Amino acid sequence: MIRLFRYLWYLLFPPATRQDITTPSEDKIGLTSDELREDLHPMGEDPKVEVVTTDSNKSYMWLLNAGGGSLTKGGKAPEKIKGKLFQEWEFNRDIVNRIASGLDDLGIRYFIVMPETNVGNCVKRRVKIINELVNGFADDYDYDPVLLSIGSNSYGKGERWRTPRGYEIWHKNNDNLSHDLAMEFHDAMDDEGYPIDARQTPLRTRTGDKEFYLFRNISIPCVQTENGFYTNKEECGKLLDPEVRQHIANAHVHAIAGIEGF
Repeated sequence: MIRLFRYLWYLLFPPATRQDITTPSEDKIGLTSDELREDLHPMGEDPKVEVVTTDSNKSYMWLLNAGGGSLTKGGKAPEKIKGKLFQEWEFNRDIVNRIASGLDDLGIRYFIVMPETNVGNCVKRRVKIINELVNGFADDYDYDPVLLSIGSNSYGKGERWRTPRGYEIWHKNNDNLSHDLAMEFHDAMDDEGYPIDARQTPLRTRTGDKEFYLFRNISIPCVQTENGFYTNKEECGKLLDPEVRQHIANAHVHAIAGIEGF
């Protein structure tokens, strides 16, 4: 379905022809983060980006974005569970790292956006990183970048336990490819053994100024998974469990593998 849509899309809206588009060259594969930033931005002033390249010939470059950081206000469970306090930024990065490990095993190409922890939300900085990556690689590679943001949800101000629960998947508004990709992630999570239930309406989008700032300000397909409510005591306990986290990461990897044709 995804590949049929992309084929029809390119028939209707063919990309501008360029004489200098090539497949990845050997000198761009395996660059370190510093070498890549120097190659794209000789002044060396661009933000830190963690880069992972493989020998993959698949069609997408997955930009993995873990929301928040250790300096983000809030983003914590109301209280500890069995001596552990849930912090959203830590959960998001743990899931991203687990996804990255799974993609390594499959040889699927990805970037981790802002892997450093000592940051806040920094949404404008994330937009700058993503747009520079997309623009910087446009002339050298034949894959399509896709943003996959990882988050967890809350209800209220986080001062007490609440009843809302379940995962939800957001996609860029009025973007059919984003919607189709979100459906693939939902299909991977909509499994009898999945540890987090779906919300009543698991696939969601926002319009106009209410759409996520990140989605509005980058041109590529966007999907964001909100992997349960840490303000729900039962669900928060699950999100602290390493086995549950691995199950969540595995579902994301399974979705990506299906999209890539594995």
